[in-house]
Amino acid sequence: MTASRRQFLASLTAGGAALGVLGRAARGDAGEALIPWQNWHDGIAKAAAEHKSIGLLVYADWCPHCHELQPVFRDPETVRAAKPLVMIRQNADEAAPWLRERFGQYGTYVPRLFFLHPDTTLVAEIQSGNAKYPYFYQAQQGDTLRAAMKRAATLSQKR
Repeated sequence: MTASRRQFLASLTAGGAALGVLGRAARGDAGEALIPWQNWHDGIAKAAAEHKSIGLLVYADWCPHCHELQPVFRDPETVRAAKPLVMIRQNADEAAPWLRERFGQYGTYVPRLFFLHPDTTLVAEIQSGNAKYPYFYQAQQGDTLRAAMKRAATLSQKR
């Protein structure tokens, strides 16, 4: 690893420590979890058992866009939009062969937010609107992200 890369990662780590990171559950001031993030295996079991759609967030601790997106997940409107979904969080830098096998064709950029049916099939038509990176949501797109979450929640009710 180059010295400049180490410096860059150190600055992100320092910023992440101050802001918190998506790798932890979104927390309120009192420390309570606002969105009950799941890992892949627990999340897909919960989605199947409760017949709920899934919001799958793929992030990286070093990613500045991921850090910028974190406050959106603390927003009360986003928390409400997440309630009817099973929210799964996966660090892109951790070994997760299922991620590459199932979603590798959609790229490796982060953050990526996929919406899945309860049976884990992709809801391909729910996208961010970014032509080049269709599952990339920016912090400035909070309304777009919430609308996508609400749309995904209605799909599980129809199936």
